[in-house]
Amino acid sequence: MSNAYDFLYSEDLYSIKDPILIILDKPWESIPEDEKALLSKILGSIRLTLDHVTILHESAMGIEMLKIYQPCRVISFGVKLSEAHPPYQYHLSPEVSFIQADSLGTLTDITKKNLWVALKAGFLATV
Repeated sequence: MSNAYDFLYSEDLYSIKDPILIILDKPWESIPEDEKALLSKILGSIRLTLDHVTILHESAMGIEMLKIYQPCRVISFGVKLSEAHPPYQYHLSPEVSFIQADSLGTLTDITKKNLWVALKAGFLATV
């Protein structure tokens, strides 16, 4: 005999995953539509949408400051989180895992490919 609660909220819509933080180097309101579309495509490549992430604008931020937001994973665009870690690589740490990339508007085909490799390692390998 099944319980009525077994069928309640079974859609993925209610499945809350680990918090993912996107850090941008300029305010969301000032980002051109083509860059917003690019971010949406980047997130779509790892099975996320803009609704699945928290977007934050900071001109400078360190890994220590991320503890306030308690994210599981972070992708930063144009904001250097750590001088010790090279960009376009997925970095695992006990506090938070992260990828650093250039600003959305300055990504080239080569850096997009490098970002894709890092995203696959960090987001799709655990799916």
